Amino acid sequence: MPADQRGELLEVVNDNNEVVGLRARSVIHSKGLRHRTVYCLVFDSKSRLLLQQRSPRKQIGPGQWDLSVAEHLSPGETYLQAAARGLDEELGIVCKPADLQGPMAPNHARKLEVPGQFCDCELVECYRDVFRVVEIIHHKVGLAAPLLIKIK
Repeated sequence: MPADQRGELLEVVNDNNEVVGLRARSVIHSKGLRHRTVYCLVFDSKSRLLLQQRSPRKQIGPGQWDLSVAEHLSPGETYLQAAARGLDEELGIVCKPADLQGPMAPNHARKLEVPGQFCDCELVECYRDVFRVVEIIHHKVGLAAPLLIKIK
């Protein structure tokens, strides 16, 4: 079941990244409310970036290629905690928040809007995994193709 249908709650933040409320993910995306997101870039030992192909069932960017990991922060969670959680949930890479490098730059605002459908208005921080991925093996070409990775 997609997260919007599960009623996932996210923190709404102001321009100073201060929590001003808690709303359902679906409400946040329909009203364009600012919320927190973290990206985590995963590189292999040859400095190749691991990309994921989004599920065709996603509301935003179905079937498109995306970052290694992109996660909304759960209420009370730090950017680093969310990055470590996302690595585990999405790629099976288990790490501690302290194992990640970053943030790669100060947090920044990002907005993606499709009029009449959604408005994704985020404050984003970006981290990187520290070369635990030895090799990225492209398993199959096609929509939502799985990628296999070897982890140290």
